[in-house]
Amino acid sequence: MTKTNGNITHKTLIGSQQVKYFFIKQRLNYVKIYLNDIIFIKADGNTTEIQLEKHNYILATNLSTTLKKIKCNNIVQVNRSYAINIDYIQSFNNNRIKVIHGDDIEAISLTRKYKQDFINKINIITTK
Repeated sequence: MTKTNGNITHKTLIGSQQVKYFFIKQRLNYVKIYLNDIIFIKADGNTTEIQLEKHNYILATNLSTTLKKIKCNNIVQVNRSYAINIDYIQSFNNNRIKVIHGDDIEAISLTRKYKQDFINKINIITTK
């Protein structure tokens, strides 16, 4: 089943199959965004920027609404303004996450409020 809600159109989950993409409305067209291509999502007031490798898209929604609509297990909120795709993490420590963004590395703060959810989403193997 396909649903349109604001700027985002996506297919609902069928059984245990996860949605792999969604559409966003850009002027008169709908653009397909693959969830795996999202590097991070950044909030700026009542708008949200979806950052891909070579493009970014601005939506007229806040971050929490955007995250509810796209429903992706690999994207986790790490502070009030950012959600990141865990597939693009290069490294992290107790308060900062480094995300690969093209040839650059973006340093994004990890706040106490979102830290446990972040830790639960990633796979950590400890060493001596």
